Amino acid sequence: MKHHIFFLICMTGTQPLYGISQRKCDLILQPLWQEIQASTERAITFNGKWMRAGTITFRKKIMGPLELNAIVLNWHGPPIKSLEASLYCTEINKPFLAIDSNWVGDGQWSNQSQRLTFKFKSPCALCSVTTFHLMLTVPESLEAILKQGNFTLSPCTLPEEYKDIQEEARKLSFCIPTSSVLG
Repeated sequence: MKHHIFFLICMTGTQPLYGISQRKCDLILQPLWQEIQASTERAITFNGKWMRAGTITFRKKIMGPLELNAIVLNWHGPPIKSLEASLYCTEINKPFLAIDSNWVGDGQWSNQSQRLTFKFKSPCALCSVTTFHLMLTVPESLEAILKQGNFTLSPCTLPEEYKDIQEEARKLSFCIPTSSVLG
């Protein structure tokens, strides 16, 4: 009997260790801070570096359709006067390319609410894995500010299945060590 109880305790205790999720929908925000097509000419043309700042990945394990109409990112950090951003989407197992066919839209920055909003022209159907790439134009003066704070993905525009995901899991922070930066 002691062996059965020990086995039961071990089995219930191992689930979190192996990352088995009971959720039907998961959300993964990953900072990248990867400069795209680095060149002085491009930096002058765009008034800053063009950065793939991070990814927002929606994973769903349910068969029914789920759609997004917008993605809203709230800024938590020193105030930002203006921010230029674009959103791209890639298919499963396809490499990221910042090309027109992957472009979702440009973001609208609100200086007053410190919020970046991407409104979709038509609802975006989420696949089993859908990854959005956040692209930022980062002038030299803005880079240090962005690395002092973070964005959180607002639950207000998310499908119901994603609304209960804790704020910590919806956070995109650029305060990453240089050894972790891709590129």
